[in-house]
Amino acid sequence: MEKLEFPDLKRMVVSLAAKWKSNAVLVKDKASGQSLIQDLRRDMRIAVIPFRPTVDKSARANLTTPLIELGRVYLVVGHAMVTG
Repeated sequence: MEKLEFPDLKRMVVSLAAKWKSNAVLVKDKASGQSLIQDLRRDMRIAVIPFRPTVDKSARANLTTPLIELGRVYLVVGHAMVTG
């Protein structure tokens, strides 16, 4: 996963949300995510849902694995969409 500067991050989120016709975008409510949430809420016409993780990344991945295995989550890999 690449680390993007804020303007590039915002462009990517807007682009992917449009490409996949998202109903909502989840953004981690920490560090640059807080500015991203404010900008997206002002500029986008879809819901921006902030979240504050309560467990580490590995635990979050383990919690979502069953949803991915059931095919209820779409993962974007590069520019191709993969279903679980």
